[in-house]
Amino acid sequence: MTSLACGPDGTVAVAGADGTVEIRDLDGGRVLRTLPHPLGVRQVARSPDGRVLATSTVDGSAIRLWDPGTGRLLAQLAGHLDSPPNSLAFSPDGDELVSTGADDRAGVWHLDPADAVERICRSPRRSQRPGGPPLPGTCP
Repeated sequence: MTSLACGPDGTVAVAGADGTVEIRDLDGGRVLRTLPHPLGVRQVARSPDGRVLATSTVDGSAIRLWDPGTGRLLAQLAGHLDSPPNSLAFSPDGDELVSTGADDRAGVWHLDPADAVERICRSPRRSQRPGGPPLPGTCP
């Protein structure tokens, strides 16, 4: 085991060097579901409401966001440069995920889609995709 995170629903997420995260029942330790990863899992973190599980692997390819209740992959976040995140933590309201890496960078991931769109629309380059035409109707 490399990391674990308890949820408010009486489950625990257990990360393994074998490339899996097991969601287990705290009472008996029974495995409820297994979340596959390409390589060993380095870190896990649960959102305060328990609805999102964040994981990172030893290759640093991405931070993965999961629904621990269903085992569905929700999103993948990339941002650390050739370095796996050393730590993951959710903000108290669960709207942000913070990560740190051996690349000496900290990432703040805004997980609320409405908040993300608002931040993009406030950006000075909001109306263009890199190398592409303006985005139609995204921002007011």
